Amino acid sequence: SSGFSRMGKVHEEVRKERKERFMACFKAMAEEIGSVYRRLTANTAGLHADGGSAYLDLEDTDDPFNGGVKFTAMPPAKRFRDMHLLSVGEKTLAAMALLFAVHAYQRPPFTVLDEVDAALDANSVRAISSFVEQAKCQTIVISLKDRFFVRGQALVGVWKNKPKETSAVLTLDLTKYLDTASSQ
Repeated sequence: SSGFSRMGKVHEEVRKERKERFMACFKAMAEEIGSVYRRLTANTAGLHADGGSAYLDLEDTDDPFNGGVKFTAMPPAKRFRDMHLLSVGEKTLAAMALLFAVHAYQRPPFTVLDEVDAALDANSVRAISSFVEQAKCQTIVISLKDRFFVRGQALVGVWKNKPKETSAVLTLDLTKYLDTASSQ
């Protein structure tokens, strides 16, 4: 019986620790999500437009593992609507804000973004590339849009070499060109 009692105590300690860790992460993300989303969406709805609003809420605040996390994003100059009614570009900006809010809790050593700009217009690409440029972690971006990759420190190009049936790689250090451009 004392073995069961001890196991019950250990189980409760683990549950308590799990909830504390989850709530610490959730709180950091909830505090960060609004400002990140506002930064990503500022000036995307027209010149000098304020950014949108984003919120995270728990469905069950007493037992967060009993419900889900509700993510609400309202693009600038638009009224509230359910997430599934947002455009693909608006959903992309919301998802990126959520990812960057996670980084507020635990910054990764690097991030890989694979064509996250595919559904974005020029203003949104500029906003995400600016945010990534200021991020405090190394970011590897896979993109076909020059508005994104010209802001990088280096380019890596990969293409198919049909005669040799291999892939060919070209690397280019852009920092050399940044130094030249800033001195002119």
